[in-house]
Amino acid sequence: MATSINVALANLQADSVGADLDAGFIDIYDGTQPADPDDPPDGTLLVSCPLEADAYGAASGGIVAINGTVAAFAIAAGTAQYAQQ
Repeated sequence: MATSINVALANLQADSVGADLDAGFIDIYDGTQPADPDDPPDGTLLVSCPLEADAYGAASGGIVAINGTVAAFAIAAGTAQYAQQ
């Protein structure tokens, strides 16, 4: 049985995720992705991407788009395996 949600609900969920990331960061690591997002990261931090206070616009069609350009700061060399917020 397939389940679907309407666009209004998808937009609410996408806006919630976007709001959680505002003024946050996205870090990219090598290593193994932790099983739980609350666990400390595994591996070496390769790149850090700080996000603006209003990093994401309003959702449309269940999708949020990033506002502008995200700066990326290289920390170390390696092969990216996962990103963590």
